[in-house]
Amino acid sequence: MKKFKQLLAYITSRNLVADEQLSCFITDCEITLSGKAVQSGSIVAAYIHYQAVYEIERFSGDANRVLTHFSSWLYNNDQSDTEEELEKASFDIEPVDDHLVDIMATVDFSESIELQEQAGGEFQFGDKFYNLVPNEFSIAETFEIVGDIANG
Repeated sequence: MKKFKQLLAYITSRNLVADEQLSCFITDCEITLSGKAVQSGSIVAAYIHYQAVYEIERFSGDANRVLTHFSSWLYNNDQSDTEEELEKASFDIEPVDDHLVDIMATVDFSESIELQEQAGGEFQFGDKFYNLVPNEFSIAETFEIVGDIANG
């Protein structure tokens, strides 16, 4: 569920709300089996379709700013693996009082689960074994630079 994690990372990186104001979860998850060959030794095992729900509680800023961040991320990052159009998103804004609102963003995502053929792999499809293709999205929590750095 790469897209769920990527959108969450984007929203938190914008510093729109405190961590304790943001909660998120996945619902309505469906899997469509595939087995479609996509590259040499690679297959799409399945397509996963799910709703990602992001809730922001007691937001005191401009709700349009939050909605625009969601919209711009979806526009720039969410071409479905199975379709060429953007995924469906809905937003619900509920007033808490005169100065605060609760925002709920719900996004329908579809993405593929890809496997790479590997002897002794974790998953068996037919008479072949496969491992998951690593996610394209990762965040380094620490790193080390080895060698000299020249100022130039």
